[in-house]
Amino acid sequence: MSKLYIMNHIRYQLSKFMNRGIKSQIILFGVLTLVCILLISVFYSFLDPSLNKIDVFWNVTTWMLDAGTYADNTGALDRFFSFFTTIIGILLMSSLIGLLSAFILDYILKLRKGIGSIRAENYTLIIGWNFRVFKLLSELIISNENQKSHTIVILSNMDKLLMDHEINMNLKVPRKIKIITRRIQPLLYNSYNIIDLNLAKSIILLSEASIINEINMLKLLLVVDKITDNLKIPVIFEIENEKNKNVLKPLLKENYYPVFKEAIFSKAISQTVIQPGLTKVYSELFSFEESEIYIQKLPLEFIGKPFSDAYLSIINSSLIGVFDINSNTILNPDKSRLFVDSDELILIKKDDYRLIIENTSSNQDIASLALSDYIEIKIKNILILGWNSYSLNIIKEISKYINFEVQFTIIADKEYIENELIINMSKLSKINYNIINEDHFNFEALSKLDFELFDRVLIMRCERFAIEESDAIAISTMIYLKECFKKLTDPPAITLQIEVEKNQDLIENDTISEYVISDSLISGIISQLSENQKINNSILELINEWGNEIYFVEINKLLQTNEQKIKSKDLYNLALKLDSCLIGVKLNSLNSYEILLNPHKDNFSNFSLNDELILIGDY
Repeated sequence: MSKLYIMNHIRYQLSKFMNRGIKSQIILFGVLTLVCILLISVFYSFLDPSLNKIDVFWNVTTWMLDAGTYADNTGALDRFFSFFTTIIGILLMSSLIGLLSAFILDYILKLRKGIGSIRAENYTLIIGWNFRVFKLLSELIISNENQKSHTIVILSNMDKLLMDHEINMNLKVPRKIKIITRRIQPLLYNSYNIIDLNLAKSIILLSEASIINEINMLKLLLVVDKITDNLKIPVIFEIENEKNKNVLKPLLKENYYPVFKEAIFSKAISQTVIQPGLTKVYSELFSFEESEIYIQKLPLEFIGKPFSDAYLSIINSSLIGVFDINSNTILNPDKSRLFVDSDELILIKKDDYRLIIENTSSNQDIASLALSDYIEIKIKNILILGWNSYSLNIIKEISKYINFEVQFTIIADKEYIENELIINMSKLSKINYNIINEDHFNFEALSKLDFELFDRVLIMRCERFAIEESDAIAISTMIYLKECFKKLTDPPAITLQIEVEKNQDLIENDTISEYVISDSLISGIISQLSENQKINNSILELINEWGNEIYFVEINKLLQTNEQKIKSKDLYNLALKLDSCLIGVKLNSLNSYEILLNPHKDNFSNFSLNDELILIGDY
C-alpha cells in the first residue's frame, strides 16, 4: 500500500469527520488538546523522573490553556517545555474557542430561524400564513386578554425572522400573550415533531402559497388528523369554494369546522347590497372588540319560564336564542317556549359581563305584527363595477331575496364574463343584465353613466392585480364616484369589496359607502370559532338565506310618538310584536350613521323615529 494512498485515505476520513458539523470539530480539537497534554506530560516526566507526575500534568495543562503561566519558570528544560506547550496551546485553544463561538452563534441563528422544539399547553396553533393572519392574531389577543397568559404558535413555510418582523410591525402584543413562530413544511408529517399538537386548545389552518387549493388542504388535514388523537380539539380551516366540500367530506369529523370563504363573502356582500349598514353589524358580531355572540349557562330563575320573559329580564345583554341539550341552535325561538335546566342561552353581550337580571313578564300580544310587512327591498337597478370569482354568486344570492325583476348593469371585460353569464343567467328568471365592455376603473367611461338610474353600486375587487393594488383601484374608483354623486339629490349606496381592513382607514365614512372586508369578516369568524365552537350554527344561520337573518326596520313604521326620549325596553317590546329579537339600533343622521348593538334595557336614549331597529327574525 503506497504512502500516497494512505495519505489520501487519512485526508478523506478527516474531511468526512470534519463535515459532520461544528460538534464533531469541537470534539476533535478537544481530544487533540487532551492528547497533547498527556504526551508532553509523559515525555517531560521521562526526562526528569524526580518530578511528581500529577504536578507535571497540572503544569502542562496550565501552560496549554494560559500563555502567561510559564513567565516565572527557571531552568532550560522547564522553559523549553513550557514554551513549546504554550505555542501548541495557542494553536489548539484559539481553534477550539473559535469553534465554540461558531457553535453558539449557529445555535442562536437556528433559534432565530425557528429550528427548535416548542413546549406549550392549551395554546392556539395557526398553521399557514396569509394577509389575514394579522387580523386573526389581533382578535385572538383580545379574546385572551382576560387570561393570565396565553401562547399562540404559528407554523408556516415563511421565514421566521420575516414573520416576527411582520408581527412586530403590524401588532402591539401584550406581555402576557406569547407568539412563537417556526418555519416548517406544513405538508410534511415529520415537520410537526417540534411540538405536541394534542396539547393545543384549537388548531387553525390558513391557506398560503403552498396550500392554494382544496387538494392540498385535504393533505394538510390528513397530516393533522394523523398527528392528533384528541377529538376535542377544534380544527378550523379555510376553504375557498363551497362546491369543493365533497372533496373534504370523507375526512370531516365532528371537531372540524370549515369556513367557506367564497360562500360567506358572497352572502355578506349580497345582504349588504340589499341592506346598507349590515357590514358594521357583522364586523362587531364577528369580533371580540365589542359585543359578540356568547353561549352561557341558563340562570336558575329562568327554568320553567317562557323565552319572552327571559328576553325582557336580561338588562345588559340581548337574548337571541337557545342552545339545547342535543346541541341544537334555535335562534329567535317561539317566544312561549319554556326553558328547561339543560338549556343554554345564546346572547349578544360584551366579554366578561355578568348578566343583570330584573324579572319581567311580557304583557303584550307577541307576534301581532308580520315582519315581512315592514321590510321593503327597493332595488331595481344595480351597477356592478368589475367582475371576479364572487360576482356570479352575489347575483344569485341577491335573486333569492327578491320577487321582482332586477336590472344589472355590469362594466367589465365582456369576453371574460359573457359565456359565464349566458350559461347561468337563464336559470334566474328575475334577473336581467347589460354588459358594458370597459375597464371598471376607466373614469372616462364612468363619466358617461347616468347614476340617477341606479339604486345600488357594487365595486368588485380586480383579481388580476395583487391584493393591495386591487384595493387601491377599488378605493380610487369609489372616491371618483362620490365626486360624481355630489350632483345627485338621492345618490345610490355604494358597496365596496376590499381585502385588507387597514385600507378602510384611507376612506372617510359616510352614509352612502359600505365596506365588505374579507380580512375582517373571515378572520373574525375563524377567531370566534377557535374560542367557542358552539356558535358555529348561529353564524351559519345569520349569514345564510335560510332560517333567521339580520334585518333593519324603521322605527317610524312601528311607533308613533311625540316623546323626545324612548326607553330601550320599548324597542325590545316592539321586536316581540314582530316575533323577532332586537340586537341593536341603527342611529341615522344626515351624513352618517352609527350601529349600537346590545342597548341596555334600562337606558333612556335619544332614539329618533328615523332610526332603525336591528332585528334577528325570519323574513
